[in-house]
Amino acid sequence: IYRSETDDDPDPPLLDSVAGGTTTSYDDFSAVPNTQYWYSVSAWIVLQVNEGLRSADDVGTIGNKSPVASLSADPTEGDAPLTVNFDASDSYDDDGSIVKYEWDWENDGTYDLDSGTDPTVSHEYTTAGEYTCKLRVTDDDGAFAGSTENIRAWKWKVYVVDSNVGTAWDVSGSLAVVDGNPAIVYRDIGDLKYIRAYNSLGTGWGTVTTLDTGVPSAGQNTSLSIVNGNPAVAFYNDKVMYVRATDSTGSEWGEPSTVYEGTGSEPFLSLVNGYPAISFGDGDIRFVRAEDQNGDAWGAPIVPYDEGAAAGGRSSIAIVNGNPAIVYYVTSGGGQEIKFIRASDVNGDSWGTPIELANGEIFSSYKLILANGYPAVEYKYDRLYYRRAADNNGETWNSAIDVGLPGCAAIGIVNGIPAIAYDYGSTPTLKYRQSNDSNGDSWGQQWNISNTGNVFQNSVAEVNGHPAFIFTELIDPDPDYKLKFAIRE
Repeated sequence: IYRSETDDDPDPPLLDSVAGGTTTSYDDFSAVPNTQYWYSVSAWIVLQVNEGLRSADDVGTIGNKSPVASLSADPTEGDAPLTVNFDASDSYDDDGSIVKYEWDWENDGTYDLDSGTDPTVSHEYTTAGEYTCKLRVTDDDGAFAGSTENIRAWKWKVYVVDSNVGTAWDVSGSLAVVDGNPAIVYRDIGDLKYIRAYNSLGTGWGTVTTLDTGVPSAGQNTSLSIVNGNPAVAFYNDKVMYVRATDSTGSEWGEPSTVYEGTGSEPFLSLVNGYPAISFGDGDIRFVRAEDQNGDAWGAPIVPYDEGAAAGGRSSIAIVNGNPAIVYYVTSGGGQEIKFIRASDVNGDSWGTPIELANGEIFSSYKLILANGYPAVEYKYDRLYYRRAADNNGETWNSAIDVGLPGCAAIGIVNGIPAIAYDYGSTPTLKYRQSNDSNGDSWGQQWNISNTGNVFQNSVAEVNGHPAFIFTELIDPDPDYKLKFAIRE
């Protein structure tokens, strides 16, 4: 005979053991009156009976089977305030009936609601957070059983990073976590700027540092990455440029250096086999890797594949099965093609043949990511599409999946899950949507982040376990665009 003081003790202490015989009895003289306990009586070989949680008044009665508690919730996550519908209809009692359903909304030991014999209830979680709802069912002989369901109530919070940044299209931003806190590099009316948050969730932002001046609007991309422990940026200023901080937070920076003298539109910075590398377009897709870990010296860019046409805009790099790979577009015959190409070595010294992922008349921003180890990309045509390779080298690709209305979009990986932020409409609504799985095979609900103003978001990232992105917004009658940081807490 075992006894515990909770209904979920996996290893209750043994009170008494009797070997042999067909009958026995036991008195629990240590039991406190009007206190409920869980008793387990096992009769081995012939049967095993698990007693339910019993009152002290009927300790001597054996034979009642515990009820079975079953709980489901819909939805299990969403924006706060979040109303959740709980259903315990699948709970049952084999040798009687369930006479009471009790609900502990936050699993704090206090049952907040007794719904009697009604197995369905609703509850609103008013503030953001992660909760566990606990159900307790009681049968007609006083036995108990429990079940739980986890709930996430999210709240998107938006913070102003810079209150006047020119026009939405002129602001090109890149978001990354720098020494534990989110940081942004962006272009502001011809100046390249860097700013880092005071804390890990970006609720307050520090002093702006100007990295370079006279940065033209041609070429939308700036690219922030961590290079040998310090933040670094690739950008375009009549040529492909690179600059790296001299400390881990970006409080001090070196002088920008020239990587490539040509037009070099829309550079993208990444790490390739420990050294910084940049992809960009200049009539062809081009790739260059630094000659040292800090990016102090750069060699001549190579052309991974001669397209013979305008190529390379909005390119991006990812390490695909150990080797660098690039997604880029080619303009040809009045249309565009999105292509994927992977190097045949870890440094990107030689490259394979590009694979066409999409073609049409209009494509917007896109980025190469790794979704559960396989390359994947988001792009805009008539709508927003997501496409993932069928192998880890990107040699074959699955069909594209429609993930949303058309708009300017950015993709990232958040807690192992592909996620997209995008805007839509003449007065755009900014939305966020993430996959239901690590592959991106199906996509969940979308959250509205901003319902007014003119928004143009730039970069999605995981910030200390939270999805986050940056965007610009214009709200009448204020004539100034604002750079904003959105994070789901």
